[in-house]
Amino acid sequence: MTYAVILRHSKPGIDSVLKRLESGESAAAILRADSVAGFVSGSIRSLREDDLQPLHKLLYEEMKPGQTHVMGPDNVGDYVVIQNVSHEPSRPLSFEEAQNEVDQAVQSLEAERLLKLFLARQRQGHAIEAHPELLMRVKLVNPRTSG
Repeated sequence: MTYAVILRHSKPGIDSVLKRLESGESAAAILRADSVAGFVSGSIRSLREDDLQPLHKLLYEEMKPGQTHVMGPDNVGDYVVIQNVSHEPSRPLSFEEAQNEVDQAVQSLEAERLLKLFLARQRQGHAIEAHPELLMRVKLVNPRTSG
């Protein structure tokens, strides 16, 4: 699910946003125009079906793609418009998609196992000490940009 959250500090401001959305202007265009004007007014966010945050019920059960919902005013007089931008329902993965993901996961697990074995062998003959207080003495330099 992709949704937009746009903030305004007054009822006329939120009504203006609703009018722009209803006339076909995208939430991304409104947020971009606000950003160009120096006003951070919201964001476009993603929500997974298994992520049970406060807006989950509203977005997944009450709103269809393209619909808007106004919340507010809050205790300082701000309003928020929430727009369900798009919803791509979850689907089972094809064999090829699942095979690739499983293969990557198995390779990652095996690489981690091999790394742990390597580190265990290397620790046998060496004393390992941690000195985080000395870390700030290390000068990090990019050899390509340093002159």
